[in-house]
Amino acid sequence: MRERDIAIIITPIILFFLLLYLAIKKRFARIIVNEYQSGLLYKEGKFIEVLPAGAYWIWTPTQSITVVDRRNATLTVSGQEVVTADNIGVKLSCLLMYKVVDPAKAINESQGWYQELYAHVQIAVRDQLSTMKLDEILQARSSLGDKLLEDAKPKVAKIGIELSMVQLKDIIMPAEIRKIYGDIVRAQKEGQAALERARSEQAALRSLANAARLLDDNPALMNLRILQSLASQSGGTAPTVVLGVPGMVPLKDNGGGTKPASTAPITE
Repeated sequence: MRERDIAIIITPIILFFLLLYLAIKKRFARIIVNEYQSGLLYKEGKFIEVLPAGAYWIWTPTQSITVVDRRNATLTVSGQEVVTADNIGVKLSCLLMYKVVDPAKAINESQGWYQELYAHVQIAVRDQLSTMKLDEILQARSSLGDKLLEDAKPKVAKIGIELSMVQLKDIIMPAEIRKIYGDIVRAQKEGQAALERARSEQAALRSLANAARLLDDNPALMNLRILQSLASQSGGTAPTVVLGVPGMVPLKDNGGGTKPASTAPITE
């Protein structure tokens, strides 16, 4: 048999096995599950197990792996219109933090766990805030997140999601309500300013009254205060001030009588 005839026979066989190999290889897939992920293995549509991090080969005609991220994530629930107990319509938004703790539940028991999480928090916001007045919402804004978390957490836990934080971000009121609240705050601040002015004036009058009583009890303090004021002046011509000295000692004149000691001017 010639070499040419051998080549003609072997070449189709090699091509056949090569095509077979490529066809089989195409049916296999290599899936990598990272450390922060979990892999759900399915065989012929049936859930088999949760796979840890690693690399896996699967036979694609009958097997598949769904990869689920287990890291913490945040979600903003925005544009929630709520009518409060005092019939004021407000728009709210809140921020929540969650993570998938049971991938099998999240994928197998919910058609869309992300949308279900959003819906549960949305309902909790509306149920909680619709029973409160606007003033109560504004006053309890920082603590409302804990109440919302307490309400929504057990519901989302049923689908394998752990809700760790719910916090109100924005409360948007109608323009006319914002104007009313602005007028209230302005009036409060003006009242506080007037009260502070009255307290300052009262304190100043009290100080003046105390000073007046002190001068009445100690008349010589007035002269000392005047001298202190004169000594503190700088530059210019010093004024002449005549001070009466209380309790002065009378002096005898040459005729045997007495006459008061003259009060000499004090010049600075």
